[in-house]
Amino acid sequence: MKKVNIQGFDMWLEPSKPGISRELYLMGGREHAFMWILNKEVQGCSVGYDVGGNIGYTTLPIAKACEKVYAFEPDARSRRLLKLNLLLNDFAHVEVYKEAVWNHNLGVHFNLSSRPNQSSVTDKGVKVPSVTLDTFAKFSDTGIFVKADIEGAEIEMLEGAKKLLDCKNVKILMELHGCNYRKSWRLLRDYGFWLKYVVNAKGMTGHFEEHGFGPIVTFPNYQRAVYEALPLMEDWCSEKIKGKKIVRSVLWVKD
Repeated sequence: MKKVNIQGFDMWLEPSKPGISRELYLMGGREHAFMWILNKEVQGCSVGYDVGGNIGYTTLPIAKACEKVYAFEPDARSRRLLKLNLLLNDFAHVEVYKEAVWNHNLGVHFNLSSRPNQSSVTDKGVKVPSVTLDTFAKFSDTGIFVKADIEGAEIEMLEGAKKLLDCKNVKILMELHGCNYRKSWRLLRDYGFWLKYVVNAKGMTGHFEEHGFGPIVTFPNYQRAVYEALPLMEDWCSEKIKGKKIVRSVLWVKD
């Protein structure tokens, strides 16, 4: 293992292994547009949820901003590093859970990818415990921040978080992966959420420009940018070009 400073936090990494550790070691960061939103919007929130905590790249800035954090990581390889990185940064107020976040507590099958940050719930694989966010959720009217990067399980997470969605002052930053965008949009709209930011999928900046959408922040040599969501974007975000999605991640907000 190597101890490296990544985006202001000391982290233990395993650069000899494929996945996020190697990428962070070589590049010093990843998902810059997503992280720009996270670092900006987590400020002022007192309770944080990191659903798909992985090795702590997103958990650490959430922990710095929030008084209490709950991190979920069912892949034991990533969870080991996550705990070490929280200890390294003295973040004792973060509780780490081994469960996969889902819409029931009956357990799910989990595929252990050779790249641990791409492990996901599947029809086959090892059996791991599952939990809904509503099972133990701690609520706060002073601000709740939810980050979800769970390889296509975002809908199931939302279906198991309806008590949380009913709260005020909630922000949900999630990558879409295989998520049904329209279904998530309808569910969140029913609970009073509105779309604030959108990050384009790789290679889709030109498509955004063609529709007259200009980014509010860009990153050199990086093919994703952050866009302020406009009302007509909500339906447009679900479109695809030649089978490829045009949106990578979104931020939903409920005041």
